Amino acid sequence: MQHLIFYKADSNLIDKLSDYNFPSDQPFTLHFCTDFLQTIKLVERKMADLVFFFTNDLNVYNRTQIVQLQNLGVKVCLFSKTSWAMDAWRLGVFQFDDYPISIEKVKNGHRKLLRKSTGFKTAFITIKTDEGVIKLDLHNIDYLRAAGNYTLIHTSDGKSYIQTKQLGQYEVLSAKVDSLKRVHRSLIINFDNIKSIGKQMIVFKTNHKSLKISKTMESKIKKILLGA
Repeated sequence: MQHLIFYKADSNLIDKLSDYNFPSDQPFTLHFCTDFLQTIKLVERKMADLVFFFTNDLNVYNRTQIVQLQNLGVKVCLFSKTSWAMDAWRLGVFQFDDYPISIEKVKNGHRKLLRKSTGFKTAFITIKTDEGVIKLDLHNIDYLRAAGNYTLIHTSDGKSYIQTKQLGQYEVLSAKVDSLKRVHRSLIINFDNIKSIGKQMIVFKTNHKSLKISKTMESKIKKILLGA
């Protein structure tokens, strides 16, 4: 049983969303809250898998509430103004969408939950190295970069492997791990492994190594991260 909470301070969304058929074969319950304390009580009773959090202003109070929910192990889909998108990403929310509220945007958040709840699926690629043939977990790839007719694969443990294949031959990896996205003819990035982006640099989570990019590429990657 999945539990979905819709929280908007002083405004009940039941009329807009109660009749909506969510994209799930699993049974689920909907909870509509206008009081944050009520939301917390449901979370503490293990009656929340996903909280849709609606706010016009992502102020300090709202940020604190979101962090509190996340610390309790709940995923938060935030709906707010487009101007708060980068702040939402820094907060590490499960999903961000801008106003106005729409059924399709809400559905996107639930679909993402369904994909995640099916469990972590390990996906591998077999590559040749100086040490022999190894199986490389795709989730551990930070990025792949073209080097002429070769491809450099950079991993989260700080290693890199050169392969005698062009980058285009690796584009099919996104079918196995959807966080691997080709953002340029010379670059495929694992968006799940990005820690921060700014000043024409990407920093990755595990090894904290940085990747220099252009201003245009930085703008493009930010838009993808924010779901724009």
